[in-house]
Order: sequence, then structure tokens, then C-alpha cells
Amino acid sequence: MQSTSTESWPVLHGHYNLGSGNSPTAIVVLGRGRVEVPSDLYCIKGSLRSQNIGIEIMAINLIANPRIRFLVACGREDGHLPGDALACLFRNGVDERMRIMGTRAQMAFLPDIDMDVVERLRAQVTLVDLVRPRETEGIIDWRDPECPFEEERKEELIEALERCRNGNPGPFQDDERFDIPAELVRARGIGEMLRRQTDRISNIMLRMPSERLSTDASSVVVSEEFSIVLDP
Repeated sequence: MQSTSTESWPVLHGHYNLGSGNSPTAIVVLGRGRVEVPSDLYCIKGSLRSQNIGIEIMAINLIANPRIRFLVACGREDGHLPGDALACLFRNGVDERMRIMGTRAQMAFLPDIDMDVVERLRAQVTLVDLVRPRETEGIIDWRDPECPFEEERKEELIEALERCRNGNPGPFQDDERFDIPAELVRARGIGEMLRRQTDRISNIMLRMPSERLSTDASSVVVSEEFSIVLDP
């Protein structure tokens, strides 16, 4: 286990760009939203399409840097409802099973972090919620094209970032250090591992004679280690 520190920050891999180390603000863009703002207005800017492991990784990275005091969430909600999960996390916290309370997201469990991480996140960071539209048709398609922000929404985001900069309360004062969960360190390679395994399964299935390719199976196991399945 590795203790969090700003010396090698961010401490966990993710989809992000780094801005100014003096900024108190992190930006998270939901779904396939795409927006460019001056880099001096944010410390880190990343994307979120997950209501569970993506939030866990983000939480660890945010509390690992006590200078970050604001999280600006923007973009549009998508089928996984990560925006709803994130808003409910800051508003309600989690229950004893580490499920985000009050969210409509179906798999909003954070099993690889503990209650102390959640409470530290809620104490250190203020959520600025610019997510809209909040409703979604529930369609999940990872091939969706990137969706650039309209100029009006980009200006709204910049104004919010400037307010955060002007309202910076300074670094969060807390001497407690958190260990990085081993499960999240290991999760860095999950995406690439899944892609390779899915490709192998697909290639095997495509080479089968049609009479051997069963369409009655309910699921095909992709990874026993991570309990991940592929629905044929």
C-alpha cells in the first residue's frame, strides 16, 4: 500500500489533463463532452463515464492533493448516470455497504475505498454542479462521438472556474494520510486487459461454424478475477 502525496500526483492513472498546480479547482466532464478552457483555471481536467470505479479513482486523486478545494462537474448525463451518482455522493455520502445514497444509478457502489475517504472528500472539496441535461434515455454507447461544448456553456464553465479561483480558501488542513487501495492500483490495466480478452473471445466465436455457435447462453465469463461478464 502506498500513502498519498502531492510529490507524485496524480497518484492513480486516469483520463485527464494537468493545468496549474496553483489552481484549487478540478474539472470533471461527463460522457463524451469536450471543452477547452485556459489551463491556469484548473489543476486537473478529466472525464467520467462510470458511477463506481471512475468515482473511486477521482476521489483518491482529489484528496491526495489538499490544494484542490473545488470540483466542477459539467457535460451531459449519460446512461450510467455518473452525474447523478457524483451529486448524490457529495450531498448524501454512502451507506454501510458503500453504496451512494439517493442515486438512481444502478451500480453506484464504491467497495475499493472506505468511509474515511468519502468523508474526507466531502470535507475538502465543494462540488459545483453544471451538469445538464440531467435526464438521459439510458443509452450506453462507448463509441459515441465527442460532443463539443456550445459557446454559452463554455462561458458558464469559465465563469464558475474564475469564482472558484477567487474563493480559494487555501489548502485543506488535515494531517491524516490515506493509503491507495491496492485494488485501484491494480485496476490501471483493466481496460486494456478487457479489450484483449474480448477480442480473443470474439475471434474464436467468429471462427465457429454457425451450428456450433450457441445463442442460448445467458453470459460468457470474460474475467473470473474481476467477476466481469460479456452478454452475447
